[in-house]
Amino acid sequence: MTLLTEEMCAAAAHAEQIKRRMRVHYASASKPYRGHKVPFDRQKAISDEFWGEYDDVNQRLCPWDPVYTGTRGGVTLATTTDLATLSVGSSGQLRILESFLAGESAASAVERLAVQRSTGGATPTNQTPEKASTRSPAAVATFATNWTTQPTLSGNPLLYHDCNTFGGTDRWVPSPGEEIYLVNSEILSWRSASGTSVVSSHHVWEEM
Repeated sequence: MTLLTEEMCAAAAHAEQIKRRMRVHYASASKPYRGHKVPFDRQKAISDEFWGEYDDVNQRLCPWDPVYTGTRGGVTLATTTDLATLSVGSSGQLRILESFLAGESAASAVERLAVQRSTGGATPTNQTPEKASTRSPAAVATFATNWTTQPTLSGNPLLYHDCNTFGGTDRWVPSPGEEIYLVNSEILSWRSASGTSVVSSHHVWEEM
């Protein structure tokens, strides 16, 4: 093992300890308290502060381990098509750090969006993932916004986003140990299980 590799491993281990503590705090700050959701403006302030600090740790200690986002805006959901699909390369690994859904319906409407592993699919329309830091390399993972042939859902949903889309929002921020990991060509779909509301969303992941 070279000295550079040893230094990189030590830096990555130190960074992971710091980021783990940061994710614990962020998850706690983002979760509802006694049934009351954190107001949107407060959620955004917490999110902006967290991701700025998180990316600073990545860039200082392990710039090869960057963070990316994929977004959808003003999309009418369907139970037969994905809102978004995240795919990792054949030898890649990533973890989902945040998933956010915001309703834009003109009237009261209940939406249940499943986050579920999937397989297959053909001819995706891909969105270039945005970098949390412009110094990061291009993302290896693929963020698809549409498919000619949709992926096939497999297993049970890992989680649901539930909200009244008449202005409602739902944010999932996993504590360390609760993250969803994708490895070796695995695919993750966000697809309506019930409801056809208009929504916007963002999805944040870290490539490893």
